[in-house]
Amino acid sequence: MKNRIWKQMKKAGIVTVLAGAMLGGTIEPELTLGADFLPGQAPFIDQSVFWKDIESGQAELGIRIRGLNEWLSGRRFSEDKEKNEKWDDELQKIEDPSVEQEKEPEQELPEDDLQQEEEPEQELPEDDLQQEEKAEQELPVDKVVEGIGIEMEEGYEHVEQLASGETVQPEDEEQEKTGPLTPEGTASGEENLGDEEEYESEEIQKLTLVTYISEYFVPETDSVPKNMAAQQISVRSQSGEATEITKLESVLNVEQNGQDEIFFRIPLILRQEYRFPAEKSSYPVTQEEPLQKDCTGAGTFLMTEENGEELVIAEGISPMLDVEAAEADMELSVIAQNEKMKAGQTIRYQVEIANTGKLDLADIRLTSSLSCPKIRQLWEDAEGLLTEGAVAEFAELKAGESRSFYVQAPLLDEQEKDLEHQVEAEARVKDRADEVIRKNASTINGLEALKADLSVKKTADKETAAPGETVTYQICIVNTGEKTLHSVVGTERFQAAGIHAQFLEQEGVTLNSSRTKAMIQQIPPGEAVSLQAVVKIPGKTADQKLFNQVTVTSQETGERLMEASASVMVKGEVAITPEEGLPLQGDDQGPASGQIQMARTASTHPKTGDDTRRDLWTLLAVTALVTVLGGIWLRKKYADIYGKS
Repeated sequence: MKNRIWKQMKKAGIVTVLAGAMLGGTIEPELTLGADFLPGQAPFIDQSVFWKDIESGQAELGIRIRGLNEWLSGRRFSEDKEKNEKWDDELQKIEDPSVEQEKEPEQELPEDDLQQEEEPEQELPEDDLQQEEKAEQELPVDKVVEGIGIEMEEGYEHVEQLASGETVQPEDEEQEKTGPLTPEGTASGEENLGDEEEYESEEIQKLTLVTYISEYFVPETDSVPKNMAAQQISVRSQSGEATEITKLESVLNVEQNGQDEIFFRIPLILRQEYRFPAEKSSYPVTQEEPLQKDCTGAGTFLMTEENGEELVIAEGISPMLDVEAAEADMELSVIAQNEKMKAGQTIRYQVEIANTGKLDLADIRLTSSLSCPKIRQLWEDAEGLLTEGAVAEFAELKAGESRSFYVQAPLLDEQEKDLEHQVEAEARVKDRADEVIRKNASTINGLEALKADLSVKKTADKETAAPGETVTYQICIVNTGEKTLHSVVGTERFQAAGIHAQFLEQEGVTLNSSRTKAMIQQIPPGEAVSLQAVVKIPGKTADQKLFNQVTVTSQETGERLMEASASVMVKGEVAITPEEGLPLQGDDQGPASGQIQMARTASTHPKTGDDTRRDLWTLLAVTALVTVLGGIWLRKKYADIYGKS
């Protein structure tokens, strides 16, 4: 009797403690770590991870569960022990009708029943007590099996009812005696007991493996084990951003498998945004859900269910994978797009910059410089490009990205040396405030210098002139080269002494004080400038042929002179013979030679009808003959005189 009462008190105490703990909030209702109070040695979870290909972010997670058979054996032993203890309690209730039951809520009872209830319980004789204990020992085993589950179910129902604040009503004593524990057992009683045992057995034998892949990785869906179900869960990342992680779940039928160890292989891929960190980083492979800073770092759990409540019987701490700090770098190149570079043209350069590192670059600055400081380069407009003179800037260049920009450089006409174009690039590495990358690129291109050349043509307004008349000359200077000619100077002069030509004033022409020189500021290629000069033939000029010459020089042609001339015969009818411009130096056969050939308008020995030269020779011949004859006569005369004497 005392033993039975003690067990009842112990049972009520346990129920009260459990109910109080649940009401007090010390045990979480959804997920409870049950390894400390569940019977049997808890299984172990070992996790390992390694890189398969770090460049592509491929890794593999291994989850190994050990000690399943040991845990299952211990669990069965504890359950059998608990069932036997419960059967002892039930057996005592059946064979001793006078055992005091749990007190029911107060009810109004008839007076006879009330008096009967208040009667003290009679103690059984010593012989009856011994017979009761003997009957317990001799009870067949099959009777014990039939009684399993009733008290367990009743006990859990009491816990749940106490936790919810309900009043626990004990079962009717007569029902407890005759209902579930009939020796032969009714059909309905046996069936109910069998269902309870089967349901409880399935709960014990089935475990669930749950792992949460961390925010840094995603599983390869096609390679995940077939018996694993995947589910996407929305969480907040460590940086506070909304993201999704993958929950993998697999149900383990320990009883059917009979394996003491189970291994899962899960291929993973590191997310792109975490592959190239600015600093060396370590990433957990699994994580708690939801993310909390006070979590233990576990992300893999082995769970079971007890009376509708999930219990964690084992957990695995997440392994880590290290990722080295990413490298930052860039490439720079500059090339001229013009196949031929010629002075006076505009050259277009292509500047290409590429981010060859793994980190984004920011605040990129490009500076262009040319070997000829007189050239003013110009950056062409581009999206996001800010330019000022030789400097261009843009905000960002992502990893793997490249951009092309263009620079125009108008070359000077006087540019003759090879031209070097150098570009310097400077960029800051994102997330590394103190790291700056600098690169230089240059190109040297040969130039074809422009040719400088000119031609001069001179004509007179008259074909004949007499002493005292004025002759006007027209001098045409043509720029037959590719350069613009600057400081073109023309000089007039006559071979005969005392005769001088003077240039006439005109717009764009500067004359010296004596007007014998005229200077033109510039003559563009292909254009021509005409000068006018006048000369008055002196009245006492003897018959002669007068030659008039003009000399032209320029800054571009240097010491090279171009000359044009005309001759005038002063006697009666005077013939004026224009002559073409001929170079005084050099044998150039450039564009000027063609102009010179075109300038030839008359023969160097024209037939004018003047016989002066022939008459002169006749006169000279007659004079010579007379002189010879006179000499002979004088010699003969003096010889006769000296002979007579």
